[in-house]
Amino acid sequence: MKKTIIILLTLLASNGSFCQGKIQKIELSVEGHARAADYEMTLECNRAITFNAISDNYGFPYTGETIPFSKNEKGKMVPALERKGIFKTKVSKKVYGQINGLVLALKDEFATGQFIENNIHASVAQLKITFKSGEVSTINDTGMKGSDKLIELYALMDSLRFTQNWK
Repeated sequence: MKKTIIILLTLLASNGSFCQGKIQKIELSVEGHARAADYEMTLECNRAITFNAISDNYGFPYTGETIPFSKNEKGKMVPALERKGIFKTKVSKKVYGQINGLVLALKDEFATGQFIENNIHASVAQLKITFKSGEVSTINDTGMKGSDKLIELYALMDSLRFTQNWK
């Protein structure tokens, strides 16, 4: 009986059903200005991530200044296809650790709660963290330049759009 319980717990742990750390869920919602990407990402404590590509999400980094082009299989330049829809994958332990560490370092930013860039043409981000204790912390950032730590987190989360094998 004791052996069965240990095996069951080992299987559950290896499937990611148990979460380690203080954070239950990390949610990032980005409304890009003009042709910048609009998307939402939700990262669960078991490293499962959902990417909701709303608009202007292309298969490569895109500044929004020109029409995106890519090369087809014959090497000819063609307009890039926009990704839309909901995609899922699981991030590596290393990437999850980086994101988790950045979020936990945002104590001062969560205390402030809101950042506003004095610019009419600015992208907007909302970061919502649900802790295992049930506490929820939110940051609203107009301009997406609230602090160096936030900028680093946004860049890392944004890069996931291009570095993960979304299904």
